[in-house]
Amino acid sequence: MPRHHHSAVDRNKLKRRLKELARIELLPALRVSDGPNDGAHDGTDVAIRARREAYGAAFDALRLDIVTIRDRTQSTRGVKPSVEAPAPPPAAPPAAPPAGN
Repeated sequence: MPRHHHSAVDRNKLKRRLKELARIELLPALRVSDGPNDGAHDGTDVAIRARREAYGAAFDALRLDIVTIRDRTQSTRGVKPSVEAPAPPPAAPPAAPPAGN
């Protein structure tokens, strides 16, 4: 995890977020689904290097990046992506005009 002038707390928080996203989104896509090793990982190594922008990124933005990586690895292995990226949250409704003027 590069430092990019951030504290150890920031680095560890980012590391935990990326590890959890990789566990949920990326690792299941690397499992072998047939043969005697059903459910085992196929031996693919994945290295994720956080860029400076990752420290300030929202969890959903990091998730979208991990999903993109997953889809790229699946397309190079000839596997169709299994889950679509989540839709962005809806915009907040416009504020109501002041009452009684």
